[in-house]
Amino acid sequence: MKGSIRRPSPALIVSVIALVAALTGTAVGLPGKKNIDRNDLRKNVVGLKHLRNGAVGIKELRANSVGNSESRLFKSSGLVKTSAAGSQAAAPRLTLLQRGPLVIYGKCFVDAANIRAEIYLRTTAPGALLDSDGDDEDGGGAEPLDGYVNPGEDEEQHEITTAVTGAAPDADGDSEQFSAVRGGTVLTGNAAAWAKNGALAAGDGPYGGGNRCIFHANYGGIG
Repeated sequence: MKGSIRRPSPALIVSVIALVAALTGTAVGLPGKKNIDRNDLRKNVVGLKHLRNGAVGIKELRANSVGNSESRLFKSSGLVKTSAAGSQAAAPRLTLLQRGPLVIYGKCFVDAANIRAEIYLRTTAPGALLDSDGDDEDGGGAEPLDGYVNPGEDEEQHEITTAVTGAAPDADGDSEQFSAVRGGTVLTGNAAAWAKNGALAAGDGPYGGGNRCIFHANYGGIG
């Protein structure tokens, strides 16, 4: 009929409503002022470049939200001071670090006219690896000299670092990196030892009086 107005079909009306809903979906997804839910942003839309320095700290992270792939353990022994014992056998083991079966320890003792400060690795379970300036045990040779670090072996086979004075008065210090592995436990760090013999011209300093040693070690690792 001439002059009549053609009404839109029901299908067209439904399509227009769906289009409007799709275009306004983002606004509907953010119901409150400054509120963003986890479903409001598509994956990977926010990265490091969008965060200001220091914006995310410990208080913003829920418990166990950061795993081993993002973090590593770290531990420091602090400074351990002790007087020199009469011999290596008589010197007590001064535990510096321990993780699982792996133990880093020091000894301070008199050797002839010298004072020695030595740091070693020991293990409470057989089959550990050691890489250090003092000794390497990589399992490539026959036990006990070139195999693994095992319980009860001569500690001289598992030395990490040593400091040795001359005749008094004298002092010496040394530090070395080390890595040790046993099963799934790994220690990688640095060990330092200082030894003092007699009364030094510069004074006792951090050592204290007498024939003394100072030890320090730290590590990062997993397991």
